[in-house]
Amino acid sequence: SGGFGVVYAGLKLDTYQPVALKYVERRYVTEWGTLNDTRVPMEVCMLARCANASGTVDLLDFCAIPHGFLIVMERPM
Repeated sequence: SGGFGVVYAGLKLDTYQPVALKYVERRYVTEWGTLNDTRVPMEVCMLARCANASGTVDLLDFCAIPHGFLIVMERPM
């Protein structure tokens, strides 16, 4: 838990791959970007841009919910 979000450990149900689930409240998002013509937090844009860079955590999925965003990222061992 931090100033702008909460991170949880989880598993993808279909592959049992370890993932990190981050929840960020919409009111704490100060910078926005566009991904696939959708307005999303800049954090999601940056994770998507760095997807093929070595040494970075991969963005697996994200979801907008009424009060915030869920960001699903790989969880390195």
